[in-house]
Amino acid sequence: MSVDPSNRGIKVNPLYDLVIKVNPSYNLVMKVNPLYDLVIKVNPLYDLVIKVIPLYDLVIKVNPLYDLVNKVNPLYNLVNKVNSLYDLLIKVNPLYDLVIKMNPCYDLVNKVNPLYDLVIKVNPLYDLVIKVKHLYDLVIKVNPLYDLIIKVNPLYDLINKVNPLYDLIIKVNPLYDLVNKVNPLYDLVIKVNPLYNLVIKVNPLYDLVNKVNPLYDLVIKVNPLYDLVIKVNPLYDLVIKVNPLYDLVMKVNPLYNLVLKVNPLYDLVIKVNPLYDLVIKVNPLYDLVIKVNPLYDLVIKVNPLYDLVIKVNPLYDLVIKVISKEIY
Repeated sequence: MSVDPSNRGIKVNPLYDLVIKVNPSYNLVMKVNPLYDLVIKVNPLYDLVIKVIPLYDLVIKVNPLYDLVNKVNPLYNLVNKVNSLYDLLIKVNPLYDLVIKMNPCYDLVNKVNPLYDLVIKVNPLYDLVIKVKHLYDLVIKVNPLYDLIIKVNPLYDLINKVNPLYDLIIKVNPLYDLVNKVNPLYDLVIKVNPLYNLVIKVNPLYDLVNKVNPLYDLVIKVNPLYDLVIKVNPLYDLVIKVNPLYDLVMKVNPLYNLVLKVNPLYDLVIKVNPLYDLVIKVNPLYDLVIKVNPLYDLVIKVNPLYDLVIKVNPLYDLVIKVISKEIY
């Protein structure tokens, strides 16, 4: 099923301007193979997982993410043994039906198994997936996501009228009501305190974070993730004042500096607060993003997506060898 790149997102505001017209993301998605096929021509995400080989090298062979995934259970079996994530989605139900067979988002929500049982039969996410018509019914009847998406125009109220992620994340205990009564996500979030038990006590994610450094420190010990969810500065401005994605990037602090003034991803990780502490002061994310090769250039020296995707290894092979001419 082919999708005309020019019409892929043109009818969808504001994501169209967000992804299609923006530079350099435009070239990133439109002209760059395999990202082009990855996003534009995919059937709809088939090539995303099946045919792209760079994704394989991206996850399997790369250092230091290699050790992060290769030696860690259960991410090891999840990513390391898969051939380009093929087995991850193809042989593993329900992700297979979720991504491979969908047409392209319709069947994703209506006909897929076992997401059907996962979301259809559960409360309160029942109507979340079964009756959807372009996201309208997606959340129309469900609490507490109702106000979050139902009134959006299409993301307007999602960001303007919703006490942004407050009611969604803060008042819930903190994601308790969101997933408390639903199976099978019950155990996944029910006991969260709010992100601690979410990742630490649950199986099989337990080993994923509890025994594996650095993800443990990433979620458990770090401030500013605490403020990110509890006191939400600047997520408040990030979601509340936006109109709906314009101000998201233009006026909000510190996302303004995060996206606008960045050089272009330099300030994104280095200078911005509270992301600064998130990446700089928090071990081992510091080593993960700042000192590591090839992600070092990914964050420090990037001009804007060039070094991000082109110069870094192994992301280099991901884009530069495919169609480097069309990028610059």
